Amino acid sequence: VEIGTCNGLTAIILSRRFQQVISIDNEPNPQREQIAAHLGIRNIMFVTVKDNAEKAKVIECLDFDGAYVDGDHARDTESDFALVKRCGQVLFHEHWPAQPAVMNLAGRLGNVATKGKFAIWTA
Repeated sequence: VEIGTCNGLTAIILSRRFQQVISIDNEPNPQREQIAAHLGIRNIMFVTVKDNAEKAKVIECLDFDGAYVDGDHARDTESDFALVKRCGQVLFHEHWPAQPAVMNLAGRLGNVATKGKFAIWTA
């Protein structure tokens, strides 16, 4: 599961490593599907939701073994983590001082490894 993809490029990268990627974003962007189709990538499902309540409903119905969180860090880092932590592996993007929501959450969690501006939490 990927949360927050903008134009789909991270989903495309993830699709090279995982059997299936479900990418969820609240910003509609038809270019996501166009880019993936142009590259011949068929193992991504792009889902656009209208708000966090709809995002929660979608994620609660999914079975997944990893999550990538890169959405609206100012408001959604905590709620996004709560939705996906059951998988036991969550990769956060933008773990750096400019994104205190990510840094603060990762600092409280324990079992977090960091490299560059990424942080990965494992249960």
